[in-house]
Amino acid sequence: MLTGDAGEVHSRRHALSNNQQARAQQKRFITFAARDMKRLRFVLLESSDAHHRALAAEIMAYAASKQEIVKDLVFGMNDPAEGVRSNAMRELSVITGFAHNSPVQRIKVLAQPFVEMLNFVE
Repeated sequence: MLTGDAGEVHSRRHALSNNQQARAQQKRFITFAARDMKRLRFVLLESSDAHHRALAAEIMAYAASKQEIVKDLVFGMNDPAEGVRSNAMRELSVITGFAHNSPVQRIKVLAQPFVEMLNFVE
């Protein structure tokens, strides 16, 4: 069970929890994303398990190249499972904030997928 501060910072290109236990897990995601991007992409796009797809969307966001994963996360925003859509949208919003604060990175995230999310009941 995690205890402590549930807040997080987005200043390092991705979300990092204020909670030290959660932050340690998130730092492992950086390694997973660097090492296993092909597998994560396959899981997000092809897995029949919604929980696995949701985790893939979350972990992919820790990739060094944010522009490389934007299309995948946009795809995840259209997933039939609420948890996948939620994770993909959340991670894209973090990336969008990073892109806004670091224009030199030239990361482009269109507003259209977020507008389309207004059509979902959840």
